[in-house]
Amino acid sequence: YSLLHLSDNYRVSEIKVEQQDWLADKTLNDLQLHDEGILVLGIKRSNGEYIGAPRGETKIYNDDTVILYGRAALLESLDNRQKGHSGDQKHAEAVLEQERIWASQ
Repeated sequence: YSLLHLSDNYRVSEIKVEQQDWLADKTLNDLQLHDEGILVLGIKRSNGEYIGAPRGETKIYNDDTVILYGRAALLESLDNRQKGHSGDQKHAEAVLEQERIWASQ
């Protein structure tokens, strides 16, 4: 029995953050993932600490595991997104795509 009734293209996923990842060493405010249609449900720290429903000033560190809700393809893309200009560009593209989705709803 599932408590989560998700459509085919949405899922809850975990991403293990590595040093070269776009997510690493940034706060949730910096990342603006909600603009991509991604919700951060929680963060598991490498020391075992769990932060549920983290706030904007919460920073994501190397070796954290981030629990996210969003479109499956976007979560896969985010998992592969690297630091630097290319990662920032992929974020901007994802924001534009999400704006189109919201406009069509």
